[in-house]
Amino acid sequence: KPPVHEQISEMQNKIQLLALAEGDRKAFYESSQWTIKKNKESILWLRQENKKLHKKLAAFVAGDEQIIQEVFRDRAAEKASLKNKSGEAIEFINHRLCEKINRLNDLKHQVEVRKRLQGVQAAHAGLLGTATWGDSPRPDERVGDSVPSLSRPGPAQAGEPAGEGQGDLYRQLKAHMQEQRWTAQPQLDAMEAEALRLRHELRGLHAMNAEAQATRDAAKEQLQLREDSLYRERYTRDVKLMELKKQAEERRAQNERVERRVRPEGQGLGPHPGVWDTGRAARAPQRGRFGRGGQKGPGTAPGAPTPPPRQDVVSRFLSQGETSRQLEQLTRQNEEALGQAAGPPLLGGRPGDRYMGGLRLESAQRLLEELRAHLRQEETRRDAAKGQLDKVTRVLLGAKAAVEHLAQKVQHI
Repeated sequence: KPPVHEQISEMQNKIQLLALAEGDRKAFYESSQWTIKKNKESILWLRQENKKLHKKLAAFVAGDEQIIQEVFRDRAAEKASLKNKSGEAIEFINHRLCEKINRLNDLKHQVEVRKRLQGVQAAHAGLLGTATWGDSPRPDERVGDSVPSLSRPGPAQAGEPAGEGQGDLYRQLKAHMQEQRWTAQPQLDAMEAEALRLRHELRGLHAMNAEAQATRDAAKEQLQLREDSLYRERYTRDVKLMELKKQAEERRAQNERVERRVRPEGQGLGPHPGVWDTGRAARAPQRGRFGRGGQKGPGTAPGAPTPPPRQDVVSRFLSQGETSRQLEQLTRQNEEALGQAAGPPLLGGRPGDRYMGGLRLESAQRLLEELRAHLRQEETRRDAAKGQLDKVTRVLLGAKAAVEHLAQKVQHI
């Protein structure tokens, strides 16, 4: 059967492995819950879109059926041939409708051509009438055309109102054509400029749409990378925290074992000549490292400032390993010195030797008390580091919540 301390260490290892597995399980549970939530939202959105599309399809089908019924109301033969063939019926109706539209456009064009021809013929007839009216008078009467004369009756004077009306019509047509000639080109230029402007705006809108889509994709990728890095950092932090807790528990167990070994042995010790020198030699490097009165020690006083950041905390946790090894070495030296002090020469020694041995024993006990005080300081530092790690954990959890909130905000992009 293994010793008790090995069983304790084995149980502690198992407990820490279980805690690590529990942390992994929690992280996996959180990620799976987040994925399930996103999938549920996507499924709900797809169902709503599917319902909308089904409604639109039903409306289209109902409209098509109604149109087919209206079209084939008085056409029993065609309706019987196209029964239960909605697609072919729609194509047939579209074909017939296109034929009707083409025929209507052709008729409109013919009517417009006829109207223009009639207008041109009327204008031509008016011009011919004006020309014949102008050539009918005699040469001696052309001079008096510009001066109104009421004393010359004749056939030319009878046809003068009709000729003047035709001339006015010709002049109006000519003025209208000149006005159209002068105003048509600026209108065409303005319409062309408007078309170019609209085309440029359309290109700009297409570019903005492409840029917005690229920005959305980049934001999604960056958000995914941040989430992955956050999960990785959390996992590594949990692993490091478990390792540090494991090391701290091991060191505490070792220190307790050392105290249990030293405490019963130091009660019945006698004087020994080498205890004073050994205690002094053991206390010298200890004071050189931790300082006199705790001035240069790495421990933290109750009135010290706030704990350092996470990297400093981790480095201090790692530096405690070396400190624990030195404490164990000094403890072993003290145990050897105390064992030598409790040897056979002390039983039959002189009173002076017993006095010197008592002094050396007191110095060794003082050194042991100093080591215990330093151990308590290290435990205080460990507790402070643990509190700092808890703060960092809360900050990371807050950052995770902020990232999830940001993901929900940019989801509609």
